[in-house]
Amino acid sequence: PGHQARINDVTCSAAHGLFLSAGGDGMAMGWDPRAEQPATHTLRVPGEAVSVTAGGAAENLVAVATPGQIRLWDIRKIGATPLGLLEPHSDDISQVRFHPTQRQMLLSGAEDGLVCVHDTSLGLDEEDATIAVLNLEQPVSTIGFHGDNAEFLHCCTTVEGLLVFDMTVFEKVSSIPDARPALSNAFQSKMDFLISLHWAQGKLFLAAGSHDGGVGVCELDTACRDQPNVVAKMVGGHVEAVRSLYW
Repeated sequence: PGHQARINDVTCSAAHGLFLSAGGDGMAMGWDPRAEQPATHTLRVPGEAVSVTAGGAAENLVAVATPGQIRLWDIRKIGATPLGLLEPHSDDISQVRFHPTQRQMLLSGAEDGLVCVHDTSLGLDEEDATIAVLNLEQPVSTIGFHGDNAEFLHCCTTVEGLLVFDMTVFEKVSSIPDARPALSNAFQSKMDFLISLHWAQGKLFLAAGSHDGGVGVCELDTACRDQPNVVAKMVGGHVEAVRSLYW
């Protein structure tokens, strides 16, 4: 069997050929899509598993976040006791992600308005690992990366703000406290929320949605400073809010 409660996060470990899922049942699971069998890896955390990610300098770590903590295991030797425990935030954690090119870097975003950057090669507790704290001043919803070398961090907030940081110096590049007015103006129709950002073919795309099922896709500059350039407007399909896109 799989999860017994809502699935909160799904990502993949390309190095191990696994899909990873985190659920409200307090379980994080690893699934081999080539095998028609139950999860090949299972990890239990106290309370709810809100996010999961895999990486590390040796591609051996899996990090599972609960609202208050991040636990790290060696994916090759799953056991009851985690290798490390991070408690970097003062409010609920929203998402954890390993950096796509600097694989030792683990980032966590939370409702305290902070994104914490942890270098897992230095240790697996926050005293040793945490090397930078980025203040968004808004609760963090999702985090992601863009640029040819994933040198930019983009963050969406729970109040539909969009912020970009330069990961080479850990400095804020741009901050849009509420992206909806500019997007609504660009699409000439009301955009109620941000769906996600995608880096593809050397370009940054943002998808936004409306409560009646409309979806708009626009291209942004890497710093997210210029006006959005409309790429597509999709209406007449969904009749309720779209919350996820595959690019």
